[in-house]
Amino acid sequence: MLSDDFAKQVELGVGPDTCLYYGSGEGLKKRCAPGDTGTICDATLTFPVGIAFSTGGSFGTYMYVADYGFGDIHRSVGCSASSIFATVVSPGSIAFPPSGSAYGDYLYACEAFSGPIYRVSSTGVVTTWLAFPTTYLKFGPGGAWGTGMYATEASPPAGGGIRRITSAGAVSTLMNGFYIPEGFDWGFDGDMFATDAGTGQIFRVKVDGTTTLFATLAGAADVAWRPGEKALYVVSNQGGLYRIGGGSATGVEGGPETHARFAVSPNPSRGTCALNFVQQAPGIARVSVADAQGRRVRRLPESWRPIGAHSIPWDGRDDAGVAVRPGAYFMRVVTDGTTQSARVSIVR
Repeated sequence: MLSDDFAKQVELGVGPDTCLYYGSGEGLKKRCAPGDTGTICDATLTFPVGIAFSTGGSFGTYMYVADYGFGDIHRSVGCSASSIFATVVSPGSIAFPPSGSAYGDYLYACEAFSGPIYRVSSTGVVTTWLAFPTTYLKFGPGGAWGTGMYATEASPPAGGGIRRITSAGAVSTLMNGFYIPEGFDWGFDGDMFATDAGTGQIFRVKVDGTTTLFATLAGAADVAWRPGEKALYVVSNQGGLYRIGGGSATGVEGGPETHARFAVSPNPSRGTCALNFVQQAPGIARVSVADAQGRRVRRLPESWRPIGAHSIPWDGRDDAGVAVRPGAYFMRVVTDGTTQSARVSIVR
């Protein structure tokens, strides 16, 4: 886990600057690196649920943010205070189609849950486009997926899924089986990754609709792919921003290294060392360091890990960034409900 922010939103956005934008209890925030604590862009936004970026043309070069709390779409120049651009009742996701496409020169927005989907002109004029119940929409990345619109549809029980919607408004099914379909993006190997907030599951979806379970995270609300980093970011509506590195949730090339030993190396250490362990099931790994009296001195960033052998480094410093004193310490990892700890001696 990179942050324990309460993420009040259904969408993560990756800007032209490759930074992540998301809603928190402090308003709209921006993070540009895993170790970044975040910058507050606009503290006045009460419930930012949709984020889209224009890169020119009639919409200019702006960030557009839908605020479910106020019922407005706001506009700003990058990470800065915003102004109202248009008014949409209970807005959800927003997205721009590819330039010059048959979808026209519009910003597409939805009224969350019940619909409809709206078109918003560059002057902020809102018109109804399609009666369709959705909370999330996005345009395809090209290639086999095309550049058409994809949108979630909730239809209980377990009848929700992701639909394709043509520029003429024709709807077809990509996949079904979700309780509360929330967000999606294209990531590893060009596949789609989609969240089910009702079950806390993240699915990997092929272009033919074939679906497999990729990871689990309580309250999984949205995912965003950062191609330069080759990492998938996930936000939970129960709080927390997570990073998934690597491309497989079911194993690593050649199979999991189940022979790897649970240990800290080097040991003794003059400061920097690493905890080596085997993940028996895909999920979040939580690592902390305690002193000989059992007091926690360091909480390391949580991260999602696939099955297999892993190594998590510790720089020999506490949560305040101060080098710990020489002595015995214990590195503990919690994965899939199992806790393991290993002793390490720090010498200076």
